[in-house]
Amino acid sequence: MKTRISLVLLLALCTAASAQTLSVRSIDLDEYAFIGTPLTITGTVANNGTSPVASYDLFYIANGDTSATMHIERTIAAGSFGGFTHGTRYTPTAAGTLTVTVVALNPDGDSTAQPASLTVALPVYDNSKAVQRNVLLEQFTTINCVYCPGGHDRIHQALNGRNDVVWVCHHAGYGTDSLTISASTTLLGLYGGSTWAPAMTLDRTRMDESKPGCVMNVASSAASIRQQVNQAAAVPAFIEMNIAVDYAANDPAGPIEAICPRVWGRFTADLDIPNPRLSLFLIEDSIIGNQTGASGLYQHDYVIRQCVSDVWGDANIIKSTKEDSTFWHAYYIPVNPKYRLHKCRLVAFVSNYDASDINNRRVYNAIQTPRDLQTLIGIAEPSLDNTLTVYPNPTSGQLYVDCGSAVDELTLLDISGRPVLTQHPAHATTGAATSATHPSAGSANSAAGSSVGSVNSADAFVHTLQVGHLPAGLYILRVRSASSTATRKVVITR
Repeated sequence: MKTRISLVLLLALCTAASAQTLSVRSIDLDEYAFIGTPLTITGTVANNGTSPVASYDLFYIANGDTSATMHIERTIAAGSFGGFTHGTRYTPTAAGTLTVTVVALNPDGDSTAQPASLTVALPVYDNSKAVQRNVLLEQFTTINCVYCPGGHDRIHQALNGRNDVVWVCHHAGYGTDSLTISASTTLLGLYGGSTWAPAMTLDRTRMDESKPGCVMNVASSAASIRQQVNQAAAVPAFIEMNIAVDYAANDPAGPIEAICPRVWGRFTADLDIPNPRLSLFLIEDSIIGNQTGASGLYQHDYVIRQCVSDVWGDANIIKSTKEDSTFWHAYYIPVNPKYRLHKCRLVAFVSNYDASDINNRRVYNAIQTPRDLQTLIGIAEPSLDNTLTVYPNPTSGQLYVDCGSAVDELTLLDISGRPVLTQHPAHATTGAATSATHPSAGSANSAAGSSVGSVNSADAFVHTLQVGHLPAGLYILRVRSASSTATRKVVITR
């Protein structure tokens, strides 16, 4: 990732009487370097004088090693600037902090002109110590955002085939909705100003310099989003993480009282994180509801249901960021009956927190559990009768059937017990077994207003029955799986 760095401007290197004509405007380096990988020293030099400068000399100092002086013949107009590339590359030999100072002097051979310099610092890593990098993609989306379904589709296309992105959705940015939690509204601070949707941030890193914070528009094409994700994924990670999940229950045969995750991590190299924080989110998928910009009911995925940690991450858990330092923390999450554990997962990540700078809250690595916490904690799969949901009920057109697991047959019976509609989802022999959709709805963004749109592919366990042609009245829906059968009353109206 190429970044223009301008940290410390060192003025007068000598006390010449002549005014300073040149200044080093920037040094353009990657945000990090690797041992044994040569660096090309590039940047820009500005002409602060009133006349053009046709030539000047340039050298750099890297961790005390001084390069040869390079003579550059390139005219820089008065009040303008020009780029440079030093002909001698520098190869880091040790991990740590690399300090590079570039010095520009002797404009048009005038040795009395005051030299100018700029110093930058960047970390040097041993790439052999890097671990799996998981990019944290935080999307901002709400129900009343007409462009959010289209933004979701583009993100989904961009991430197709990837397993190195952890995707979560804040229901905030364009007002709020029924899926908004207070933590997401607090995290709107990442915008650095006015809010809108659809929007996203990758590892809470500022990629769009036209925005004050790290939140940017969801790009207008999947290709552009893919490029941004590739850029984020290229940053090396040196924190390996794991989430182990258990549960608490007063009665081993009774309901689960709480989810008890333990988040563990280890630093594989020295990292400079001034205020490291550990965050934990509870995520739920396949929430069916309304969505502006979508036709019919909509499936909301990756929804942040609970911020288990402090909003900006828990402090004082990560005591050291030196190589081989470890950390762990046990959490206790009381089970909310409205959350379906077989649709939930956990997301943990390590970040920095700087109260005074929203662009210094980078995420260093993230991890997620499999979606199905029910299976992960090793308890029995819920029965079909416990997971089966039908909506809307009453209905006059479509009936959505969320089974929660694979089923073999859905049958709608009239009041006399006669089958009037049958579907076999595994074979789709009687009508198409479809699910709530995520239709594209343009590529624009909605400025902050009123408020659930989220994201993902259709859930294979949510099926649609077209009942608009049936007479009004009371019906019985019968759903059969390999191990059980469940029924629900359904009312069709006109």
